[in-house]
Amino acid sequence: MHILEKDLLNIKGLSIPEEELSYILHSQNLKAAFIMFHYDKDSIIPWCGVFPQINELFVGHVVDIAKVDDECQNILHYAAIYNNYKLFKYLFNSNGKFILALNAQNKCKQRPINLAAEKNCLGVIAILIALGVDVDSPESHYITPLMLAAEHNSKEVAELLLQYGADVNAKHKFGKSPIHYAAEHNSIETAKLLISHGAMVNDKDYGDEAPLALAARINSKEIMQILIANGALLNNQDVNKQTALHTAAFHNCKEATEILLSHGAKMHLKMIDGESPLHYASYEQSLDTMELLISYGAYIDAPDNKGDTPLHCSVDRNNKESVKFLISHGANINAKNKKGRTPLHLAAMSNKKEIVELLLSLGADINAKDKKGRNALHLAAMKDNVEIVKFFISNGLDINSKDFRGETALDLAKRKWAFKTKSFLKEQLGIVD
Repeated sequence: MHILEKDLLNIKGLSIPEEELSYILHSQNLKAAFIMFHYDKDSIIPWCGVFPQINELFVGHVVDIAKVDDECQNILHYAAIYNNYKLFKYLFNSNGKFILALNAQNKCKQRPINLAAEKNCLGVIAILIALGVDVDSPESHYITPLMLAAEHNSKEVAELLLQYGADVNAKHKFGKSPIHYAAEHNSIETAKLLISHGAMVNDKDYGDEAPLALAARINSKEIMQILIANGALLNNQDVNKQTALHTAAFHNCKEATEILLSHGAKMHLKMIDGESPLHYASYEQSLDTMELLISYGAYIDAPDNKGDTPLHCSVDRNNKESVKFLISHGANINAKNKKGRTPLHLAAMSNKKEIVELLLSLGADINAKDKKGRNALHLAAMKDNVEIVKFFISNGLDINSKDFRGETALDLAKRKWAFKTKSFLKEQLGIVD
């Protein structure tokens, strides 16, 4: 600033570093803008649009309203972001390029009305509507101003847009409507407003996801209750047959889960791969939600399409707490999937020694065999999990036990190129090449 005041710098064509420009804008440093304008009026365009007083400087000057920055934003974009509605009034009366600039898009395809909606700038929105700007002006991905107002819970902006004909059920590129935006951002008051203007509460996006599922994902009790009170279907399924209950369970949203269950959501509906909400809760070790589902009668040993129970899933995800929880609530520790494999088999195959030890301590059958007659030792050997192999042998599994094809752990290790296990087993058996 001292350099500017002492005329020690040639302002003409000056490019201000982004950090310094950001400081000028956020600190509303009008003095810096005035000094720069004195030396070169074009040097402060377009970012000077943030200052309500800037129109006083423009009197008697021709302003290049079409000039843009590196983001393709003109002076009206800046004015919209900072709710500088006075500048809109001034330029409308004094600049022939105003209408063209009014509908100009930045690099993100945003017009001034989109930015104003995003920043809850009611004054600018009112002027833009009065000037005839399309209230449904889309930006990138066909996101409308009403969607942005719903996202940011800008009820007053949404109300004004709806008053002037904004499409309450408009869809963007991926099928989301304003009510989807309100649901997934917990915009309670705006959600009520949208519904009162005819928003379709069961409208699905192009992934078949309804607003209720989006609200469940963020554990928004208030939005869920509003949607349900206005007819939201509890058991809507998306393209993967996932329900709102699956979503709530996966994200450990206990309150959302309870709302759905208390209103009659079906807990036995399965996804396309056969997973129940309890499977989904077990994936993420969502113990509170698991307990709630079980208290409402969820089948603890429900199999998915592969025959895996929630206990299998917990083992697969290495979720020790889920494993202990499910077994303590009655899960079958030796349940077999369609390949005849128990949770212990899965732990052995995936080299989860702590889970192996936990399951055995809780009563898992170390001698259980799958449909090919393979026990946990065979399966660990196939996967070259040598530490698991050592553990099973030290805990009594017969190193020479055979599967239904007559193959031992060593035979399987050789066939599956499990070099570490092959070497160990040969040493144990005293085999010398």
